Amino acid sequence: MKKLIQSIIISVFLATVSYADDIVEMLPGVWWQQVPAVCVDKQVLYDFAERKGLQPLNRSYGKSGGQADGEIVYAVTYWVNIHNDESMASVQVPGGDYECVLYRTFDMELNPEFDFAPRTDV
Repeated sequence: MKKLIQSIIISVFLATVSYADDIVEMLPGVWWQQVPAVCVDKQVLYDFAERKGLQPLNRSYGKSGGQADGEIVYAVTYWVNIHNDESMASVQVPGGDYECVLYRTFDMELNPEFDFAPRTDV
């Protein structure tokens, strides 16, 4: 069953990458880079995050074909510990029982000029 899920994930990823590859080819000076990720059972990750004081700040969704109306193919969660200036990003696929940590950082600095004002043009 695990191999079946992995095969499905790889297929969805490759379909997304093949579309994204077309976009990247259009951009000068851009290339793909290998990025390490550590994958773990979701509950183990959530327990780790709680121990480290990391809270989910936001979640956003990657959609098929890179289109806003596409089917959700993955979700990215950005975690923050505001007391220790730490952050972490994780990614998961729909229906998966695991989540992958893309990075964990320290000495986080918030942009003091970030505009949190609500938009009135929508």
